[in-house]
Amino acid sequence: MPDSNGSLGAAARPRGAAQPGQPPGTPAAPVLGGSGVVLWAYTATTFLSALLLFAIQPLFAKMVLPVLGGSPSVWAVAVFFFQLALLVGYCYAHLLIGKAPPRATGYIHLGVCLVALVCLPIGLPSGWSEPPPGQPYFWQIGLFTVAIGLPFLAVAANAPLLQAWFARTGHPHANDPLLPVCGEQPR
Repeated sequence: MPDSNGSLGAAARPRGAAQPGQPPGTPAAPVLGGSGVVLWAYTATTFLSALLLFAIQPLFAKMVLPVLGGSPSVWAVAVFFFQLALLVGYCYAHLLIGKAPPRATGYIHLGVCLVALVCLPIGLPSGWSEPPPGQPYFWQIGLFTVAIGLPFLAVAANAPLLQAWFARTGHPHANDPLLPVCGEQPR
C-alpha cells in the first residue's frame, strides 16, 4: 500500500527492491546483522560525532584566548569560522554521496579522516603565536583553518554521511534517514 507520499512502504516493498531515492533497478543493500544492532551502531556513531564536533569548538576557541584576548570580536570570528567549516563539511558530504561510487564513499571519507589525524593533537601551530597589528580577523580565520580546519571538516561530514549510508543499508527504517538521530518512532 502506498504511503502518504505515494511510495510503497517498507513492509509492502519486495525484499531486495530499491529504496526510495535510489534509481529504479538498483537493488537495496542487504540488512547487515540484527536490525537493532545496525540502528544502535548508527545512532551511537552519530552521537559521538556530534559530541566531538560541538566539544571542539569552545575547546579550541579557549586555546586562542591568551593570544587574541577575550573580546567579542574574537568570539564572533570563531563562531563564523565554525559555521563556515560546518557548511563546508556538509557540502563535502553532499558531493561525496552524489558524485562518488557508493562503495567508495566510505574509503574516501576514511582517507580524509586519516589525513586529518596528521593534524592532531589540536593546538596552536608554531609561527602563529602573535597576530599582526590592527584587526587580526583574517589572521584568526587562517589560524583556525591551519590548526583545526581539516579535523573539524572530517567530523562535520560524519552525520550527513552516516545518514546517507544508513538510508542505503536496507534497514526497515532506512526510509527515514533522520531516524538514527531521533530514535525509534512510536507506532
